[in-house]
Amino acid sequence: MSANIRNMKLKSRMSLSYVMIIGICMIASIAALFMLNKIGDNLSSFYTNNYTVTVNVWRAKREMQAARADILHAILEPDADETRESLEEAKDSLANMRAAFPVIRESFKGDIALVDQVDSLLQRAIVYRDQVFELIEAGKQDDAYQVMKSDYISLLDQMADALQKIADTAGQNAQLMVEEGKEAQKSAALVILAIMALSIVSAIWLGVYISNGIRRPVNEIQDAAQKLAKGELDNASVAYTSKDELGKMSDSIRDLIDYQKTIIEDISRILGSMAEGDFRVKSAVKEYYRGQYYRVLTSMRGLRDKLSSILLQISQSAQLVADGSEQISSRAQALALGASEQASSVEELATAVNNISKHVKATEENAVDARAQTNQAGTRVTMSNRQMQEMIEAMKGISEKSNQIGEIIKTIEDIAFQTNILALNASVEAARAGEAGVGFGVVAKEIRSLADRTSVSSKNTSALIQETMEAVEKGDKAAHATADSLSDVAEMTKQVVMAVDKIASASEYQSDSISQITAEVDQISDVVQNNSATSEELAAASEELSTQAQVLESLISQFQLHE
Repeated sequence: MSANIRNMKLKSRMSLSYVMIIGICMIASIAALFMLNKIGDNLSSFYTNNYTVTVNVWRAKREMQAARADILHAILEPDADETRESLEEAKDSLANMRAAFPVIRESFKGDIALVDQVDSLLQRAIVYRDQVFELIEAGKQDDAYQVMKSDYISLLDQMADALQKIADTAGQNAQLMVEEGKEAQKSAALVILAIMALSIVSAIWLGVYISNGIRRPVNEIQDAAQKLAKGELDNASVAYTSKDELGKMSDSIRDLIDYQKTIIEDISRILGSMAEGDFRVKSAVKEYYRGQYYRVLTSMRGLRDKLSSILLQISQSAQLVADGSEQISSRAQALALGASEQASSVEELATAVNNISKHVKATEENAVDARAQTNQAGTRVTMSNRQMQEMIEAMKGISEKSNQIGEIIKTIEDIAFQTNILALNASVEAARAGEAGVGFGVVAKEIRSLADRTSVSSKNTSALIQETMEAVEKGDKAAHATADSLSDVAEMTKQVVMAVDKIASASEYQSDSISQITAEVDQISDVVQNNSATSEELAAASEELSTQAQVLESLISQFQLHE
């Protein structure tokens, strides 16, 4: 019974409680109406039977007394008219007395033999009454008085006694009805009080039962909802089971808890696998991601694909950086080798220039002996001219090497710029990834630092190369000027005999030019030395960049990327 009530709908429970309370109230009302009807029947019986009998008995006795008085008055009255009037009144009284008897017979609930006795006495009294009336009408009042005294009055007295017994019986019956009415009143009051008490107890019991039946599951549902709001899914539970609305609500809460647990466990598993570097993980319960939850699955897939794409790009960039660093290293080594060769050439050039300077000074000092040494000077000028041409070619080689180094430096700057951009993008994506991207952020920071150092070194090298190219250009100009001068010297040597003074002046000019060339060559030597040191630094930076690229590739290889 309790289980059936618990499985009822709330509306049905409330309706049942109302029906039971209404039914109890109806029972109380019906019992009250029954008791009131019984009391009403007693009152009606009291009025219809006992009261009516008593009234008609007293009426019959009163009419009987009146008739006796009228008859006596007629006997004693000498006036014939008065006598007749008294007799008429006596007849009316006797008629009224006889009219009360049928009512008494009909209403009397006692011994009917008393009524029969009254009727029998009445029939006997009618005989004597008629005799008395006849004697009075005949003027025989004495005889009429004797008949009345000896017979008629005795019958009337007997009738009065019988009527009194009937009235007494009716009074006793009335007393009994009054007692029964009081008992019925008490019984009705007790029954109504009992029913009222039962109604109150039933209403309280139903209220408490229905309230507990609603309060307990509502408290469980409320507690589970609060724990769900706090994220305490392991502690959230609803034990209430029923087929009513609260039972369905409890089933829904249990389904919600299981659904949330499944979703969160799946999300935790996916994110945990991604945190461990496995980006090939997939959802095991795709069908659970419905409605707004599908957006979560889509976001996780987007995060997985985005991180896989970024890591793949980083891996490819690391490979490119490694390849580029190897190329830069080889180019830097070649540049260092070329710089060393340039340094050797410049040293040879400096030696040659110094020799030229010595010879020019000797020519200046021995201008007087120019004629004798004209052939020898011509030969040396020719040799100087050839060496100058070789120096010009060496300068061209230095310029070409410097241009190649500039292109290499530009390539390094482009690689450093792209590496810096990739490192910046990796830092942004690592910041978006949160804790899972801390390692990516550190790697991106190291890459960006290495790219910055590479960019600074390449810029410094570019500046040095630019200065070298400017110095080379100046040296080239000076070499061409020297070549022209040597050509002039060769021409003048042929005419030395005719222009000794001009040769002395030209020798002095040549001495100054050679001094300037010596200074320029020394400067070129310094630049070449710087280029050599810078090339070695560039080679070391390239090797370090290659090492860092390999470290980055090693870090990226720890991840299993989603295709």
